[in-house]
Amino acid sequence: MSDSTAELDSLLAEATDSVAEAERAKASGNTWNAWKWRGYADAFQPRDPLYYLVDGLLAAPSLNIWYGPPGSMKSMILADLAVCVTLGKPFLSANPNGKPGRTFITRQSHVAWIDMDNGRRRTDVRFDALGKAHGADANNRYLHYVSIPNPTFNAADDRLMSDFEQGIRNNDVKLLIVDNLGLSIGETDENKAEMAVVMRNFKTLAENCETCIVIIHHPTKGGVQEGARLGDKLRGHSTIEAALDSAMYIDRLEGREAISVIPTKVREYRIEAFGADFTYEHHEGTYDLKTAAFYSKPHDSPDEVRRRLLQDVILTVLFEQRAGSQVSRSDLYEKVAGIVEGSLGKKTPSRNEYRGQLTVLAELGFVAEGKEKDYMYSLSDKGWMEAQNRKVRG
Repeated sequence: MSDSTAELDSLLAEATDSVAEAERAKASGNTWNAWKWRGYADAFQPRDPLYYLVDGLLAAPSLNIWYGPPGSMKSMILADLAVCVTLGKPFLSANPNGKPGRTFITRQSHVAWIDMDNGRRRTDVRFDALGKAHGADANNRYLHYVSIPNPTFNAADDRLMSDFEQGIRNNDVKLLIVDNLGLSIGETDENKAEMAVVMRNFKTLAENCETCIVIIHHPTKGGVQEGARLGDKLRGHSTIEAALDSAMYIDRLEGREAISVIPTKVREYRIEAFGADFTYEHHEGTYDLKTAAFYSKPHDSPDEVRRRLLQDVILTVLFEQRAGSQVSRSDLYEKVAGIVEGSLGKKTPSRNEYRGQLTVLAELGFVAEGKEKDYMYSLSDKGWMEAQNRKVRG
């Protein structure tokens, strides 16, 4: 076969393939043809490593939720994280006065914060205090925040989200934080499958703009059933969790300025739980924050957190007694169990668990025991000081 014949056969084969491809495309329908299909040639292309705005914690693009009960400081710690990203400084630096935990490296990027909850004044105060604590100045242009915007932010509105995408692109926003989900979905019922539209819109925004999105949300009311995942506390329809790249539960012990950030869902990359301590000062004579910041602290295991919680509640109950008065072991248990299950929404402690921590407090000298086999208890002088150091409520 001559070279010219071989070339002609090759051209004929290509033409035949092109005709077949055209016929196949025509028969495949508009939907199939509209989609941008990819194959091995695309998958095998070299690509940069996953880009982290906050190293090992938040990647871009990604869709994430941080959730916790009221007062858990979920909005505050995310505001602290946002300030660190605008400055490109470490998130959760080591506390010079405490034992350090994990510190996260950040990459300086534009941050957008949509506040649908706290209002302009409170948001101003928070970013003022956090920014000054971290050394920001008025010339920094990396922070963009808005409170109760008009027109309102509605993630269920396809047209609004498409228009909003232009703003994210043109302002080079790499971290978007929305506070909070329930106030950003219009008339959508968060407990129904229609939430799939909301989560799809957030996911599309993240992917199209290569942006990290963090949504602040709330947990379900009450405790988690024994044997259930902590992730089951995420409020709303299952399509919410399904769309996420990560979900972080914020847990705060009653009356303390320390929190734990616990991953309940992670896709692809591993995230370990970590702890944080909140430090702040007020303007003299006011309750307005002057400076505020979080520092790293070691993360306590769930068992350690629960033991500490139980000790704090025991100290609280005894702290509420009149100085020098005693309470019986059984009455003390009933009061402790009521607080743990009621106001704190935690699993009721067993009597053995309660007695174990009561014994620990007695051995530490914080609790004074009555006469032998009397089973009457009160706070010792050392216990009164410990209760105040732990800031239990009296």
